[in-house]
Amino acid sequence: MGWREAVEGALGVTVLRAEPVGGGCIAHASRVETSGGAVFVKRGTGDVARALIAEAAGLRELSAAGTSLVVPEPLALIEAPEAVLVLPWIETGRPDAAAWNRFGIGMAELHSHAVQRFGLKEDNYIGASEQENGWMADWPEFFLKRRILPQVALARSIGRWPARLDGALERAVDRIARILPDLARGRLLHGDLWSGNVMFSQHGRPVLIDPAVYFGDPEADVAMTRLFGGFDARWLAAYDDAAGGPPPNREERHLAYNLYHLLNHLNLFGGGYQGSVEASLREIGGR
Repeated sequence: MGWREAVEGALGVTVLRAEPVGGGCIAHASRVETSGGAVFVKRGTGDVARALIAEAAGLRELSAAGTSLVVPEPLALIEAPEAVLVLPWIETGRPDAAAWNRFGIGMAELHSHAVQRFGLKEDNYIGASEQENGWMADWPEFFLKRRILPQVALARSIGRWPARLDGALERAVDRIARILPDLARGRLLHGDLWSGNVMFSQHGRPVLIDPAVYFGDPEADVAMTRLFGGFDARWLAAYDDAAGGPPPNREERHLAYNLYHLLNHLNLFGGGYQGSVEASLREIGGR
C-alpha cells in the first residue's frame, strides 16, 4: 500500500493531487489536496520514519499544553511500511507587531507548564539528529550529559572533532556546570526554536512546527531564537513582560545553550561550523 492509499484509508477521503513543498528537510513533504480539503503530508523510512513518529508525539505534547499558540495536531500517523505524518494545512501570512506580541505571550504560556525533573520519557530528534532525553533531577548535569557531551562524542566518532579542542571543551564544561541555574522544575520547551519552525497564519496567529520537545530551562528556547536570526525583537519584550522579566545571567546561559545547536550543526553539516564551535567554546571557557 502506497502513501496515498494510506492517507485515504486513515482520513476517509480521496487524494486528488499532491505538490512537493518546503518543510521537509529530512522527509518528503507535500501539500495534498483531498476530497475533504488540503493537508500537509510528510513521509519517510528508516531514521526519517522514527523522526516523524517523534515529531507527532512532540506536537501532541505542545498541543496538550493548551496555550494561545497554534500547534498543528496530527490528523493521522501511519507507521509502516513508510511513516506518513498528516497535518492540517495552514495558510501563512506576514506577521505584524501584534502577531509578534502574541508569539511572545504564547511562549511564556508554554514555558509555564512544568514538571519536577528534566528531560522527557523518551528520546526524540532535533532535525536529523537523535536527542537523548532520559529524565534527570539536576538541570546542569542534564544539559551536559544529555546535550553537550553526546554531540561531542558523535563529532569525535565521525572525525569532526580535532583534538586541539579538548582543552577548550574541558574549560567550557566546567564553566557551564557553574553558570547554569539550579532549577527546581523543568519547563516545557519547543526545543528547536529557530525561525524556520515558527510560522504565522494568514490571521496573524503564531504556529509552532517541527518540535524537539523536552522539559528544561526556558532560556534554552529563547537562546535559539537569537542564534540564526529571523525573529522580531518585539517578541522577546512581550515574552519577558509575560514571564516576569529577564532572568539573571541571560547572556552566559545563551552561549551555553547555543553551543548545543552549533555542535549539532557541525555533526549534520560539516566543518563549516567548526570555527563557530571553537569560538563558542573559548568564549564560554574564558580563554
